[in-house]
Amino acid sequence: MIGCEVAHYIFALERGIGAAHAHAMRKAALLLSAVFCASLAYAQPVRVGDINSYEAFPAHLEPYRKGWRLAQEELNAAGGVNGRRIEVLSRDDAMRADDAVRHATELAAKEKVDVLMGGFTSGVSLALAEFAQRHKIVYVAAASLNGGSVNPYTFNLRPSAGMQASMLLP
Repeated sequence: MIGCEVAHYIFALERGIGAAHAHAMRKAALLLSAVFCASLAYAQPVRVGDINSYEAFPAHLEPYRKGWRLAQEELNAAGGVNGRRIEVLSRDDAMRADDAVRHATELAAKEKVDVLMGGFTSGVSLALAEFAQRHKIVYVAAASLNGGSVNPYTFNLRPSAGMQASMLLP
């Protein structure tokens, strides 16, 4: 049943943010389904902490927010994932890494989120990747992470600069 729910999630994202971003979001959908399956507390909602620069980049991030909200609404209307509703707690990082880490700390410690997502700017994403590794929480990075920021808890939705360059060179 999870496979159908992941496909449903991907289609909802494609409608919300466009097919061009769907490939990158497939990784997130598969990762989130793994997080959902790993948890045994079926009565508890799946809590996702979203940290992004919504006020600073509304033209770029409003479609992103509409996409995850649509997926959340449709999955919850269908009974959630394995009977668990999806709950997203969203915070604005004001393009500041220290604000993002403060929000991540609060979301992980007080709100008990199962996974973090977002981080539109590289500075914020790098700080959240470091937080994820230190606190052993899954983080789905929206920005491209270059360099030594890859760790077992961080999943990147965008290609690195090196990957993009290799696509442009003959």
